[in-house]
Amino acid sequence: MTVFIMVMVGWIVSVCLHEFGHALMAYMGGDEGVKRRGHLTNPLTYIQPVNSILLPILYLSLGGLALPGAAVMVDERRIRWRLMRVMMSLAGPIMSAVAGLVVAAPFYLGIWSPSDPRPLVIAAGMLVQLQAMAVVFNLLPIPPLDGFQAVSSLLFSYETKRSLMRLGNWAPAILVLVMFRSRGARKLIWGLAFTVTEPLGLTAGTFERAWDQFRFWL
Repeated sequence: MTVFIMVMVGWIVSVCLHEFGHALMAYMGGDEGVKRRGHLTNPLTYIQPVNSILLPILYLSLGGLALPGAAVMVDERRIRWRLMRVMMSLAGPIMSAVAGLVVAAPFYLGIWSPSDPRPLVIAAGMLVQLQAMAVVFNLLPIPPLDGFQAVSSLLFSYETKRSLMRLGNWAPAILVLVMFRSRGARKLIWGLAFTVTEPLGLTAGTFERAWDQFRFWL
């Protein structure tokens, strides 16, 4: 259970950091509403019982899927430049990547070995791989993921992007279904994630070992 608790706490914190990245860039671009709503100073504003805690725990527990939580409220009409809107969309994945790099530092520096059996090391290695998977997944150009938001912010006006986002209202449910049901989709996303983490010694094999300990109920 120790690995499960460490991974889940780490993942919920990383989800909050992801959304903080969006909020900070939105504020820098001109949306002062994120500050008034406490998104820059109060981490609790990112916590929604269902979207930030229940669903991430469910996705991880059932299929090892590092899917995003609740989205921060941003008014893109207040963001003055198109490039800044693109950066606002990418700021979440960038923050996830930074979080992954911080957790990965002991592996890179040789302080921890991927074969270390201690729960802390196992949980940290799994979190690094989950962050890599989350970044790859979030950058897909599919609504409402950040990759799509960045591309649509670059190519279209705010009004057109908003219309396209409405067309993708069912996309999150479809994406989750595809990831759970399609072995090919999981293999593609995880394959790209493992390509990033393999230089650290964090391979598909180390993830499988961590996954076995994560599922303490089996």
